[in-house]
Amino acid sequence: MRIQQYLLDAAARYPEKMAVVELRRRAAYRETLRGAETVAAWLAFEGVGPGDRVGLFLDGPIEYVMAYFGVLMSGAAVIAFDTQTTARMLRGLASHSQLSTLITQAKHLEILRGVPGGDLRAQDLRVPGLPPEALSLCGLRLLDSGGRLLNQKGSARLKSECRDVAQIIYTSGTTGRPKGVMLRHENLDANTRSIMQYLSIAPDERPMVVLPF
Repeated sequence: MRIQQYLLDAAARYPEKMAVVELRRRAAYRETLRGAETVAAWLAFEGVGPGDRVGLFLDGPIEYVMAYFGVLMSGAAVIAFDTQTTARMLRGLASHSQLSTLITQAKHLEILRGVPGGDLRAQDLRVPGLPPEALSLCGLRLLDSGGRLLNQKGSARLKSECRDVAQIIYTSGTTGRPKGVMLRHENLDANTRSIMQYLSIAPDERPMVVLPF
């Protein structure tokens, strides 16, 4: 099963049930799906689709989940970056993974300033109060695209196939250079079903995520 189908099914069955709970924020399944569809439509508008690789440089759980599913809905593969990484490491992994687009937040611009131009095309989902100097970052194109996507929802829901690469996860690199592990939708699906089975997770339970997404 394609991973985005999990969100589509949950939003259909439990639209008003909470999907993600942060310290002071929460998002229901319907809202999470709407956000993911907005991301997918935005990526499609930017020409991103199957075969592309989109990086997530986010640390907000709700934005992260919406962006994650949105990338998969567009048909592209997710590459997750640690927001505590250095500009040098980010540049290396972006180049190695053949990254086409980076979804990030204004608060991470300081790290992005250290990434030489030409390797990344950074797109910003929503940047309220974006400082003017951010618009002229060398080699990076920042775009406040939230408003103009409101009428483009659902343009890329199920472009991927089960055997397509859904995510590339980089190893820690403790014994050498980090290596990219390519995981298909079917790999992540099997892993998800296994975890749900051995933890016996029920619909009324709330697992806590204590590690960065």
